[in-house]
Amino acid sequence: MIKKIIFTLFTFLIFFLLLEGAFRIIYTSWYQIKYKDDILEAELAFYKHDPTLGWIITPNFEGIKPGTKTYYKTNSLGLRDGEYSFQKLNSIYRIICLGDSITEGAAFSNDKTYPKLVEKKLNSKLSGKNFEVINAGISDYGIEQEYILLKKKGLRYDPNAVILGYYLNDGRSFVPSKAIYNEKLENILNESKFLYLLDRCIMKYKIKYQFKIWNKNRHNWIPFYEKGAWSINREERYKLIELAKRDWGLAWTNEGWKRTEFFLRKILDLSKNHKFELVILALPVSIQLYADYDDKYMFIPQEKLKEFCRDNDITFIDMLPILRKFKESDVYSDQCHYTSFGLELVSQAVFESIKNNNF
Repeated sequence: MIKKIIFTLFTFLIFFLLLEGAFRIIYTSWYQIKYKDDILEAELAFYKHDPTLGWIITPNFEGIKPGTKTYYKTNSLGLRDGEYSFQKLNSIYRIICLGDSITEGAAFSNDKTYPKLVEKKLNSKLSGKNFEVINAGISDYGIEQEYILLKKKGLRYDPNAVILGYYLNDGRSFVPSKAIYNEKLENILNESKFLYLLDRCIMKYKIKYQFKIWNKNRHNWIPFYEKGAWSINREERYKLIELAKRDWGLAWTNEGWKRTEFFLRKILDLSKNHKFELVILALPVSIQLYADYDDKYMFIPQEKLKEFCRDNDITFIDMLPILRKFKESDVYSDQCHYTSFGLELVSQAVFESIKNNNF
């Protein structure tokens, strides 16, 4: 029996080595030449592949973000901020802001993002502490990635508080950039050309399928959104939510809430184990500004978040009632991203919450 097992393992090893040799020839003579431009493009891309997070911002980047006029500076962990010591002084109160492109602030320079506006307000208006507010927002992140980012990188900063900037599409599942990944075997997996090409093959179709679904959905709801009939008609707003159910409309579905709640609880567990204050910042979609006050359906996502926060003693900041006091064009540049005035409102709401709750 033992001899059969050894023989099987030996045969498997020989077979793998033969495959590895063949694929090294294929990689050098065909794949690397055929996909040379793709490889170079990936190396020069602003967002880099990450095996556990899917993608991160290029670490240690300083300059104009490609394709924009926006100045960016990132640190060694790929966060849009400066370097911070992992050893924190007792006089420092450190806050990490998790989120997607809204938190990253893709249209604004580093100092105009809402986390840095909050930092400026705290240090100028509250005495006795030195506040550091770290921008850990990365475009198109969902709550699963935000949880992984906090666990993998954010906790290294020993935060006193974590603010989760929750947008309504954060319950989407994400596709990591590697199908075959094991942290302990990372070097072997990176060196093997057979496993590399197998991984690229799997991920090519997995990512293509996922983004095909997302893009198909965007093509459904964006033209309807641009027509604008939803701004004066309740039924049209309901129809738009249904059309966007694989994007921000997901927040109205049971699937979206179950996934959100699952990772909220995991982040909550981190807050208890690592003793930091958790804050949920609810960032609405622009069509909610037009909802009738008695239309409870339009406010389902915020009500679920509010109930979760109340039951778990979490500080909750709801931007919707604040934003409803203004015209959409004053606070939004599209259905979710903010104008400079909108970011000022967000930062003021966060500042007031921190001040009033005496973190």
